[in-house]
Amino acid sequence: MDNQNRLLSLRSAYKNKSLTREERKAAMNEYYREVYRRDPRKPISLGRQTLIDCAMSLIMGLNFLFMGTVENLGIKREYHNIISPIETVFILLMVASLLFNGFVHSKYKKEPDDELSAKHKLAAKSCGLICVYTVLFVIMIVYFAVMRHETFVITHEAAIFCFAGIMFMSKFIDGVVFLILEGRGSSKDDDEEEEE
Repeated sequence: MDNQNRLLSLRSAYKNKSLTREERKAAMNEYYREVYRRDPRKPISLGRQTLIDCAMSLIMGLNFLFMGTVENLGIKREYHNIISPIETVFILLMVASLLFNGFVHSKYKKEPDDELSAKHKLAAKSCGLICVYTVLFVIMIVYFAVMRHETFVITHEAAIFCFAGIMFMSKFIDGVVFLILEGRGSSKDDDEEEEE
C-alpha cells in the first residue's frame, strides 16, 4: 500500500500546475522510473528498442515511397508482373515488422530515458529533419534542372504515400543518429572508467 501511495503522490506531483516545470519534470521522471522498477517483465535496452524501431521504420518508409513512386509514374498496369510481387513482399515485411514490434513491446519493458539519452534523442530528431529537408531540396533542384520544360503533376494518392514514406524515413534517420550518439556516449564513458 505504501508503494501505491508513492506512485499516486508522484503522479499528482507531475500533474500539479503550481509546481515549476522542472519540478514537474523531475516528478514525472521519478514516476516513470518507479513504474519501470515495478514492472515484472524483462527489460530491453533503449538501444535495442531503437534498433527494432529503426528496422520497422525503414521497411515502412521504403514501402510507402515505392508505392507512391509507382502510383505517380502510373506504371502499375504496364509492369504488373514485376510490381505486384514487390508490393506483396513489402506488405508482408511490413506486417511482420509490426507484429514483431508489438511482441517486443508486450514482452519487454523499455527502460526510461535518462538525461543524456533525452539530449541524444533531441539531437537525433533535429539531424533527421535536416537530412529529410536536404534530400527533398536536392530532389527538387535535380528534378527542375532535368525537367525544365515538362510539367510536374503528382496525384493525391502518390502525395499521401510519399509523405508517409518521408515521415517513416525521418524516424529511421532519427534512430540511426540516436544509436550513433549513444554509441559515442558509451565509448566515452568506458574511456573515463579506464582512466580512473
